[in-house]
Amino acid sequence: MGAYIIRRILVAVGMLLAASLLGYGVMKLTPGDYFDTMRMDPRISQETVERERAARGLDESIPVQYGMWLKRLARLD
Repeated sequence: MGAYIIRRILVAVGMLLAASLLGYGVMKLTPGDYFDTMRMDPRISQETVERERAARGLDESIPVQYGMWLKRLARLD
């Protein structure tokens, strides 16, 4: 009985990770973001946009961004 429960928990964790990866992938495939809107405003400099992107970790690689996203998701942020 214990092996069955452990196996079911491992399958559930795997499904949750797969669902989160799919959700994150769909989110990353959408065109544009808030910073594209900021770039169109002539009052906001490119340095400010790049600084804000770096502050939010959007200048990191996709796997690092996914890990940060999972961490924020776990905190319900």
